[in-house]
Amino acid sequence: MDEYFSCLENLILEKDKIILTGINPYSLSIIQRNPLMLDALRITTIANVDGILLKYSLQLLGYDVPERLDTPSVFNRLMVLCVQKKFRIFLLGSTSEEISLIKQNLNQMFPGIYIVGSHHGFFSKKDEDIVVREINESKSDVLILGMPSFKKEVFMYDHYDKIKFKISLGVGGVFDILSGKKKPAPLIIKKMKIEWLYRFIQEPKRLLGRYLDMFRYFFRFLLEKKTQ
Repeated sequence: MDEYFSCLENLILEKDKIILTGINPYSLSIIQRNPLMLDALRITTIANVDGILLKYSLQLLGYDVPERLDTPSVFNRLMVLCVQKKFRIFLLGSTSEEISLIKQNLNQMFPGIYIVGSHHGFFSKKDEDIVVREINESKSDVLILGMPSFKKEVFMYDHYDKIKFKISLGVGGVFDILSGKKKPAPLIIKKMKIEWLYRFIQEPKRLLGRYLDMFRYFFRFLLEKKTQ
């Protein structure tokens, strides 16, 4: 995590726009159904390995992956950086009611945080230009996208040249935790690296298809590795 944020702070001085993305097996399984996801992921500046299956896959390929960096932890560290540098933040995602709770909780968790705008995540394709205009008018430095995978990645890909920002981070389900809609995994669960199981127990119907996709990805990867 320290190396990640050391790299990020250097890039802030060097690049106009920085896209931070958490990659997990579900992200990669979407590519199998929609290749546009791959194009969207390729504009990422820094990718964190957000998934224990992906960590093991990369290690089997011979890559040095010393640590899995879960996106909620990256988000929390980024909020600390935003307070230190007095960055202006725009929140995109969740419902209008939940966004209000998220703002309250963030202000309590990170005193001095500067949230300059927000918009719910249930907008249609035809409303995307309106959302982009709201983001730009807020003059925000940091854009946090609390939307599901594929929607948030493709939104950034489609509007990369139009949106004015310094850093963007897709956080997915972090907004659900911040609004109180879902409970964060206890520390013992995190240490055991089974947050995925904890989430599944909370939402089995919604996550069953996603987790089947994830395991299909991993087993397909193992089969391909075996034939190499």
